[in-house]
Amino acid sequence: MDGQHSPTITSFVLRFIVEEPDDAANVPALCRGVIQHVQRDETLNFSDWQDAVEFIRQYVPIDTDAKRGKPCLKGVQPCE
Repeated sequence: MDGQHSPTITSFVLRFIVEEPDDAANVPALCRGVIQHVQRDETLNFSDWQDAVEFIRQYVPIDTDAKRGKPCLKGVQPCE
């Protein structure tokens, strides 16, 4: 190869589950999810989005942009 690198591909399957309460209950819907790392077939059940982000961080070098509080890829997007 002439100095070119093959891209690293990391794939996830993400499922959101929304449990609608009875109309009479007058409570918000419960949200949870399942995330699967495709290449390793590892799965995490989560009810807090931050747990899913931590799971992804095991495979993808993401950080949080301090100014905007949004995820960014280390070495790909500028993280401020």
